[in-house]
Amino acid sequence: MNNQLIIVEEKINLSRGYTHFRVLDRIGALYLVLDSNFEDMKKAYEVESSEAIILRNKQRQTLFNFLSSTYAYGEQLKVLVNSYYGGEKLETEYTKKVEELSHDGLYSFVKYFRNYHTHSIIPLLYTSIEPDGRMRYYVGKNKLYEFKTWSRASRDFFESFREDQIEVLPIFDEYMSKVKTFVEWLVEEIISDYDSEIEEYLKLVDRHNRITGNFKDFKNRWKKGERNLEIMLYSELQRKMQNNVEYSYQIGLGKDY
Repeated sequence: MNNQLIIVEEKINLSRGYTHFRVLDRIGALYLVLDSNFEDMKKAYEVESSEAIILRNKQRQTLFNFLSSTYAYGEQLKVLVNSYYGGEKLETEYTKKVEELSHDGLYSFVKYFRNYHTHSIIPLLYTSIEPDGRMRYYVGKNKLYEFKTWSRASRDFFESFREDQIEVLPIFDEYMSKVKTFVEWLVEEIISDYDSEIEEYLKLVDRHNRITGNFKDFKNRWKKGERNLEIMLYSELQRKMQNNVEYSYQIGLGKDY
């Protein structure tokens, strides 16, 4: 192998920029799992009344999967940030954001509703039929009170509803909107804080491509990550890559690909 190529590949795999790309890809994968489970759950619940009884087990399964993935998403994000950015400004900012979310009533409610659902009892969701035959799903406050370990924010949230029955799907919708905003913030924070390291990494990849001239293989491999890119909303990173299309081949490099 060309000695120059060996040196460049070693620099690529040891570069901090490569680490940032791996982290960004994993953030995207985590969000993809959560979002897919959310969409599956919505599909199972957004049915006409004639189908609801048939799909009852599917509804329970998809609700369980969605709530479980909310926990996995949060825990694995924490591991990623602590493992790769421990003691750095990003970890400090991330911890502040997570602390803010812990005081957000709706966000906290979904977290503790997951705990109730997983560790205590699967709460019965009551239904009502709309004039168009669609179903709406509610959880009774009396059932929520059976769970004793709500956080203050989550308890205040469900107690703020005047009605005895609380419709759950709109709450999950808003929760996912908050998650998306948080993921956008985290991705942009990584790109902004480590811009020079990412730039240096992209330059190394460009150099690698020029030495090998082997663009096709890298491009095909890069396509495997397109779903994650769309989800992660790499606005700044996409701009850089669009300015020099060769940069977009870099995910074809590295041990994990």
